[in-house]
Amino acid sequence: MYLHAIIAYCMLIWWLQDRPVEPWLTNSTGMWAVVLGQMVVIAVLATIASRSAVRVFDSSPDGPHDAQHLHHRNNLILRTLVLLTFAANLALTPWVDWVNQLKPISKIPGLPGVIMLVPFLLTATIAIACSFPIDRKIRFRVAGTQAWRTGSTPQVWNFKTYLSFNVRHQLLAVIAPTTFILAAFDVTTTHEQAILQVIPIQWAPDAILGLTAAGVFILAPWMLRHIWTTHSMPDGPLRQQLQKSCERIGLKCRDILVWRSGGMIVNAAVMGILAPIRYVMLSDGLLSALSSRQIEAVFGHEAGHVRHRHIQHFLVFAMTSMLVSGAAMEGVYQWQRNYPDVLPFNFTMTSIQGIGLVVIVLIWGIGFGFVSRRFERQADLFGARCVTPNDERECDQPCGLHPRAEIEIDNDKTTPLCASGAKTFGSALEAVAVLNGIPVEERSWRHSSIASRIRHLNTLAADRNQLVRFENVIRRIKRTQLAIAVAAVIISCAYGLYVYAERQTQPSGVRRTETVLIHHPAPSANI
Repeated sequence: MYLHAIIAYCMLIWWLQDRPVEPWLTNSTGMWAVVLGQMVVIAVLATIASRSAVRVFDSSPDGPHDAQHLHHRNNLILRTLVLLTFAANLALTPWVDWVNQLKPISKIPGLPGVIMLVPFLLTATIAIACSFPIDRKIRFRVAGTQAWRTGSTPQVWNFKTYLSFNVRHQLLAVIAPTTFILAAFDVTTTHEQAILQVIPIQWAPDAILGLTAAGVFILAPWMLRHIWTTHSMPDGPLRQQLQKSCERIGLKCRDILVWRSGGMIVNAAVMGILAPIRYVMLSDGLLSALSSRQIEAVFGHEAGHVRHRHIQHFLVFAMTSMLVSGAAMEGVYQWQRNYPDVLPFNFTMTSIQGIGLVVIVLIWGIGFGFVSRRFERQADLFGARCVTPNDERECDQPCGLHPRAEIEIDNDKTTPLCASGAKTFGSALEAVAVLNGIPVEERSWRHSSIASRIRHLNTLAADRNQLVRFENVIRRIKRTQLAIAVAAVIISCAYGLYVYAERQTQPSGVRRTETVLIHHPAPSANI
C-alpha cells in the first residue's frame, strides 16, 4: 500500500497545483453519495475477495498455498481500485473545494490536504479490515510453522491489533511525513508574493518546497522508528555479533532496532541516507524464528542496500523520471505552439499533463521494477558474502572460493561466492517466505520470487563467469542511470536559461507568462 499512498498524495498535489478538470457534480448531496459510495463498493468487493480466499484455503490440501496466491492478487486489485475511486472522487465531486471552505481548518497549513486524503485513507482502511478473515487463517498456519521451528507459538493478531499494525505501517508511515510537505505547499502557495518579495527569484517558492521535501525525506527514518513501534536491540551476544559485522563491512548506523509485531512479521528493513539518522530494523518474529547465522545473513542484505547506495540511486531515478516527464510535456507544448498546423488536433493543458502522467507510469512501472529487482539480488549477494565462513574447514559445500582463496583471480576484482554463504542466505530467505505466508514462487513489482533469488545465488556460487557478468550488469545499470540523470539536468538547466534569456529580451508587459515546467512530486529498502 506504500506506493498507492504515495500516488494518492502526488495526485492530490497535482490537483491542487493545476486542476485538470472541473468537478462533474456541483452539489453536496452528489459529493457525499460518491464519497460514501466508494467506501461501500470497496467494502463489498474486499469482503467477497476475502471469503473466496477463505473457501480456497479450506478446500483442499493445496488450498493454503493457492489461497495465499489469490489473497495477494486480490490485495493488489483492491489497492488499485482504492486509488481509482480516490481519483474519481477528485474528478467527479467538489470535495477539494468543500474542504477549502472549512474556515477554521483552511487556516492551518497541511491540515486541509490531510482532510482531502481522508476518503482514500478510510477506503484503504476498509479494504484492510475486510481482509482480516483470510489474513487470520494464513497467520494461524504460519504460527504453527513457527511453533514447529522454534518450539514457541506466537499469539495470532486479533482484529484490533491487525488493523492497528497495518494502518500504521501501510498508511500512517506515508501520510505522517508527507503532511509536512503539504504544509509547505500550503505556505508557499498562499504566501508566494511575500516570498518573492523577500527572495526575488522566480523559482524561490519551488525551492523552498523542494528543500522541505528533502528535509522530510532525510528525517523520515526518525519519524518511522516511532510510528512502527520499535525499540533499541538490547545488548547481548546477537547485538555484539551484528555490531562486529557492521565494523567488518563498514556499515555506519545510528542504532539497530527491534521492530515489534507480536512475532507475526518476519522481516527487516534499512532506513536513512545519512549515518546519524540511519536505522536497521529487525522484526521480533525474525529474531525469534531464525538462527543467529540466518539473522546475520538478513542483516547483511540490509547492509548491502546501504553499502551499494541503492537508496541514493532510487532518488536519482525519481529525479530523472520527473525531468523526463517534464521534458515530454514541454516538448509537446512547444511543438504545438511553434508548429500549430502539423498536428491534426490541439492538445489541451489537461491532455499534455496526461501525457506526462503516462510517461511517469511507464518509467516507474517498467524501469523502476527492473532496477529494483536487480538491486535486491545485489543485496542478496552482499548478504551471502557477510556469512561466508572465514575458515575453509567450516565450508561444507563444493565451493569455488575456499580451495583457491589464496590464488589471485586473473586481473578480476570479483571475488568468487562461497557456496556455504549462498546456502545460509538462501535458507534465511526461504524461512522469511514461509514464516510470512508468502509463496516461494510468487514475485512482485519490486522483488523477484524467493525461489528465483535462491536459484540465482546458487548459480553465482557455482559459476564465477555468471557472477562476473551479473556484477557487470549492475555496474552498467548504475552508470547508465547516472549518465541519463546528468544529461537530463544539463538539458533542463540549458533550457531554463534559454527561456529566461528569451523572456529578458521581450518588452516589459509583453513577456510570455506560460508555465514552462510542470512538476510532479516523488520514494527504505526492505527484504
